[in-house]
Formats: sequence, C-alpha cells, structure tokens
Amino acid sequence: MDILTVEEAARLIRINRKSLYERIQVNRPPWAQHFGRCIRISRQALLASFREAAPSEAGIFTRSAGQRSEGYPSESDPEAWSPDRFRGV
Repeated sequence: MDILTVEEAARLIRINRKSLYERIQVNRPPWAQHFGRCIRISRQALLASFREAAPSEAGIFTRSAGQRSEGYPSESDPEAWSPDRFRGV
C-alpha cells in the first residue's frame, strides 16, 4: 500500500494542493488520515474513490450544470451569442 503526502496526492490527481486540503477539511474522506498536524493519504483508497464517484463528484470543485460564471450568457439564449452583441450594435 502506497502512502502519500497531500502534495503527492494532489499531483497524482492533478489538482491544486490547497483544493485537496479544503476537500479533506470539509468532507473528512476515509482515504485521508490525520497524524497530529500531518495528513497521509492511501493511494489505493483515493483512486478507488474516484472510480466510484459520479462524474460531477470526481471533479472535486466543479460547477453544477446550472451555474455560470458571472457575466457569461446562457448557452440556450441564441440572442446572447449573436455577432451583433459583440459589435455593440
């Protein structure tokens, strides 16, 4: 069994280290064990949790389908994406 630091685990799943620390703090996942001020992660359990997770959960901090970044028009609004909108007409 491989044991990883948070930094190593974040690199493995290709996310920001701070994002992983936040996920661990908020969700207290079983694959992350606290030892005093240190956190160690089971590589096998971490990867298994991603295999079992729904696609939206696997992204850790993804927006839901209904959320949009502020200032961006809805994809379903054809007027919002017309060329005239960007020309200032």
